[in-house]
Amino acid sequence: NGIPLRDVAIEGEYKKKKIKINKYFSKINEGDLIIIGNIALAPELKIDLNGRFNNISVTTILNQSQKIKWKRLNIKIKSDFTINSEGKNDSELINNLNANIPLTGLFYLNATQEERFGTALLKLLSEKIPEINNISKSLDFILTNYADIPSRIGGLVTIENGILKTKDLHISNNDAKM
Repeated sequence: NGIPLRDVAIEGEYKKKKIKINKYFSKINEGDLIIIGNIALAPELKIDLNGRFNNISVTTILNQSQKIKWKRLNIKIKSDFTINSEGKNDSELINNLNANIPLTGLFYLNATQEERFGTALLKLLSEKIPEINNISKSLDFILTNYADIPSRIGGLVTIENGILKTKDLHISNNDAKM
């Protein structure tokens, strides 16, 4: 879907319906991806991979895949990860998918003066319309504490039997943590 993989290098072997990946390397935009592991093709598909990605822009990848159109938010992450699954079809592979992905990275939100003004106006309106108070507080918190301030991302993303979960995934800087 438009996500470029450049400088791909693969070392491995295929024998008796088993793929051993000694090293897979690829550049993805300004970042890189390395994977090692094993894939058994029979009697059912079994995947066991370890890897590392570095300096991967989530924003760029989602924009390239046309899932979003973010222009003023930049998220870059890195991780050493593990992924495994097994199954006879796509559904079983997804339902048996397990992964451990500790993340670190950078978060940067560039806010316009119009957005800052809109947030201030929303704050004033929330005094008269209490139903919008929670939205006003959330937007004010984000713009006050994160707009135009480089922040750090940290935490753990896991996939347990096909279900994506997070543990203490946070964005922080010297002034705030969420």
